[in-house]
Amino acid sequence: MFMEYKVLDVAFSGLMHDIGKFYQRTKMVSDLTEREKLVTPMAKAGYYTHLHSGYTSRFFHEYLGMDNELEMITSSHHIDDQRPLAKILRKADQIASSIDRKDEEQDYEENNKKGTFQQVRLSSVVHEVDFGKQKALATYPLRPFHKMGYPTADFEMTDKNESVGEYLSLFQTFINDLKSEDYFTSEVDKYCFDRLYALMYEYTTLVPASTYEGSKTYVSLFDHSKLTSAIASCLYLNDTEDENFIMFEFDVSGIQKFIFKENQVEPLSTSIITKKGGQTNLATFTYNSKVYY
Repeated sequence: MFMEYKVLDVAFSGLMHDIGKFYQRTKMVSDLTEREKLVTPMAKAGYYTHLHSGYTSRFFHEYLGMDNELEMITSSHHIDDQRPLAKILRKADQIASSIDRKDEEQDYEENNKKGTFQQVRLSSVVHEVDFGKQKALATYPLRPFHKMGYPTADFEMTDKNESVGEYLSLFQTFINDLKSEDYFTSEVDKYCFDRLYALMYEYTTLVPASTYEGSKTYVSLFDHSKLTSAIASCLYLNDTEDENFIMFEFDVSGIQKFIFKENQVEPLSTSIITKKGGQTNLATFTYNSKVYY
């Protein structure tokens, strides 16, 4: 094990490694500086990819006051850096991303100019449930978690200007909350981690982790960040060279089977759906409590 960092540093790095995706979507086109591009990979064709990494770096500098090795490693997680923490973070991100769409290769400057990655919104996983009838894709509006509400089936993608404006509004509210108390310094402590975790939960639960490959995006930025943080912490506490490890998966109250069961013999009744909905809320509370603590 290496001693330069505490497990809290590793968990923090995993939690915040993709905050640049949130920041990036507040821009019509990429405006990275040459310094910020240094943390992004260079494609063989000669252009920069994974531009969100540059915005992660900007976020750390502008809003967290961090300009150190931890920031550099966190921001450059797509670059082949052989330092121990960099290897851990990169591996954790790759594992966590296996449940997302592998679309980050599309995150380059030309795509930023013409793409629709700011316009895609988070889809509801309920679309994957077989109700015995034709299903409509339901989508969550971009808003804080406490204003979540129900997903809408009649979502219409707004134009790029309006979509960027929605991201900018949400991001600015996030930043205002971040600045509301002077609790963050260049050192990561438990209180800082807890506050950032809570803010990420509030403001990125309805932000899609991936937006480059179509409208069906079921994984939120918060869920991807939380999972990366957990995996990175486990890798840090164990032998990082060991390619074998166990990922614990559990099914609470049958929710997983309910959602992902491939073949329903009969259409689901309203009473069953209502019952499972209540169980889902309890399961979510139980799951979050166990995972976080």
